[in-house]
Amino acid sequence: MVGLRVIENYLNKIILGDGVKTLIDIPCESVDLIVVDPPYFGAKEEFHSRLMECLDDYLYWYEEWVCEAKRVLKRTGSMYVFIPPLEFAEIHLLIRRHFCQKQIISWVKPNVMIRQPTMRNYCPKVEFVGFYAKDSKDYTWNSLVKKLGLQRACNFDVRATIYSYMNEGVSHPTQKPLSLCAKFIYASSNEGEIVLDPFVGSGTTCVAAKALGRKFIGIEIKPKYYKLANSRIGNVTCEDIFEDKPANALF
Repeated sequence: MVGLRVIENYLNKIILGDGVKTLIDIPCESVDLIVVDPPYFGAKEEFHSRLMECLDDYLYWYEEWVCEAKRVLKRTGSMYVFIPPLEFAEIHLLIRRHFCQKQIISWVKPNVMIRQPTMRNYCPKVEFVGFYAKDSKDYTWNSLVKKLGLQRACNFDVRATIYSYMNEGVSHPTQKPLSLCAKFIYASSNEGEIVLDPFVGSGTTCVAAKALGRKFIGIEIKPKYYKLANSRIGNVTCEDIFEDKPANALF
């Protein structure tokens, strides 16, 4: 009962703090699902006290939070991770040391906004999301085909740039679409279960979790995004998320 009381102190809250340090305080095997978009290598302003001078520093930090993520997940839990494209190989192999690989999901971005000149390079139109389980066979999975009669292909065509004139758009440089995170939450958790995002950013994971009837825990180190994420909680319903249905949507 002690562990239950402790986890209840975190439920349905976004916590202002360091993702790794806060994860350490969360009880073992108390979370059902993790959906996370960790800071990419090079985003130094997101780490504050951590010195990231090279990729090895970044990977050392990355493995810290991955180990804590595995510890807090229940045996039937799983994790979805947005993985930086340029460091995909190193990070994917790192996560596989601790988790069972289930699938690599392709997020196709039809309207991605290119923020940097690409005259001497290719324009990125795809981002990858790793789907990993704590146990290779015994993990939560809601059959999207059986319940919804729709396909469950692992390439999703979902808009990437969420403009401010859309109800969903907020002031965050790497905001993730609600419909994308909601697909992961629906497939890999049940109503009333706990969804965790230790680097919550604009709060998309927590917003989607609440709309789908899940409990949530969010952690954010930057005060301005902590306030932003909190302001979004409770303002979105399932109808808001799934009103615009791409051709290959799961809903």
